Amino acid sequence: MGTTSEDNGSPAQRGPGQRGTGQHDQGQRYQGQRGPGLGDSALGGLGARLRFPSWATKRAGQSQDPAAPRDRGSARDRDVEEQWSWPGGVVRPGTDAHTLVMEMILDGAHSSVGSRRSRAHATSIADRLAAIDAGREPWLATRVASELLLAAMDSLYEHGWQPLDVVHVVRRSHATPVLELAVATVTHQAVLANAENRAPLPWVDQLREVEQSFPRLAGTMRRAAVHNPAGRPFLLMIDYPQVLHTDWQSVLALLGQWHDLPVWPVVCATPSQWPERRIDTDSGAPTVEPRVLNRVRGLLAKAEATTYQGEAEAVTAKAQELMTRYAIDAAILSATVDRTDVVTRRVHIENPYTKSKVHLLHEIALANRVRVVWDAEYSVATAVGTPVDLRQVGLLYESTLVQATQSMTAIGESSKDPATRSASFRRAFLFAYAVRVGQRLQQVGEHTMAEEARRKRQDGRDLLPILAAQDAAVNAEFERLFPQTEKQTAAPMDARGWIAGKVAADQAVLAPAGASLEA
Repeated sequence: MGTTSEDNGSPAQRGPGQRGTGQHDQGQRYQGQRGPGLGDSALGGLGARLRFPSWATKRAGQSQDPAAPRDRGSARDRDVEEQWSWPGGVVRPGTDAHTLVMEMILDGAHSSVGSRRSRAHATSIADRLAAIDAGREPWLATRVASELLLAAMDSLYEHGWQPLDVVHVVRRSHATPVLELAVATVTHQAVLANAENRAPLPWVDQLREVEQSFPRLAGTMRRAAVHNPAGRPFLLMIDYPQVLHTDWQSVLALLGQWHDLPVWPVVCATPSQWPERRIDTDSGAPTVEPRVLNRVRGLLAKAEATTYQGEAEAVTAKAQELMTRYAIDAAILSATVDRTDVVTRRVHIENPYTKSKVHLLHEIALANRVRVVWDAEYSVATAVGTPVDLRQVGLLYESTLVQATQSMTAIGESSKDPATRSASFRRAFLFAYAVRVGQRLQQVGEHTMAEEARRKRQDGRDLLPILAAQDAAVNAEFERLFPQTEKQTAAPMDARGWIAGKVAADQAVLAPAGASLEA
């Protein structure tokens, strides 16, 4: 993992200066045990000896009739052994067709990604698998591949990954056919696991977001999981009712991608821990009221729509103030029930300029008592905080990113200097924008916090111990999930881009805390 919200220097101390001289402290990088990937650490994998993965054995066994043991010496098995022997040339005596095909698929998957990638080898295996599907037992290879994909899905979930995570890594690295296959697998597995009635509500929200990316495909897979009297493998249902052929290149690429993922910290209940039916009870923990959310969203939408930078800054500051006041009330309510709820959410950062974008998230988190850690390899940030604070960070991040992008694009369109449209200029612009916006939001938050502390003291309440206990709970959970981190420093940046970004974020004086904008 990467950047955390540990950078407490002032923006004046953190500027990059001129090109080639300045460096910016981006916080710390997580150094927890990532391992060589699920394929070799958590699940077992092919490796040098082509070991048979235990997770694949379990999933494959679920599809077999226990009353009908496999005939390891059948004519079908011998036929597969003769025609589709292992690329190394040696077939273990007595190996059944199902196992042979499974090992062939896994070998092709490992050849599709990472340091062992061999396009020619993967293509050769894809052709062989297509021929097996057309052999004596139609769709044998597709059935095995369906089992392997669902098994990979099960294991990834048990080792810290969530629905949006597994789709995000595929979207970053692969073309649309592989992404569609990932969405189909996630959707089909969710129906089989009855996730809609068993999973935590944030998990269900993620599944809905995944389905929204390809609604027709998701609908097809949901229906196939519920009504499949012929017991077809789910890969055949993607193009149902007109089944043409299995896209083996995409299957191998997806399985290889998922099989190569590392173990992540578990941040919510995994499917094996779900109850038979979710009990949605009100635990007394505060959540953001719809009226507050609607007002904040309205303010941020106004900030995104205006073409006047000063108005955008003022409206964003008002949203920060409103949510800060609400977060304080929520903290007091938590203290009355003698419990501070701390939750974890992942934020998927999209290309381009991922480092600059995550720094914007980092700065907003600093202003709102949330800690963030960054995984640069997969462009995923993990945020730890109270539910109200995390909601505030999410809303502000999405809105300020839109505003920053609009300002950056406007500069490029209005300037005759082509450098203003270069990647180095825009990267520095977003980075400087993040630093300055973070400072301004923090000023608003601190001012609001001081006002509320004074008001609470007048009412006979001491706010500071409550906030200190909340910070302690957040820090304890963060340290539990990410016990080891390392410092990370940004590279030197384009000075003109830095100055332009700072000016864009600092162009107008923010409305003072408490100022009414309703008029």
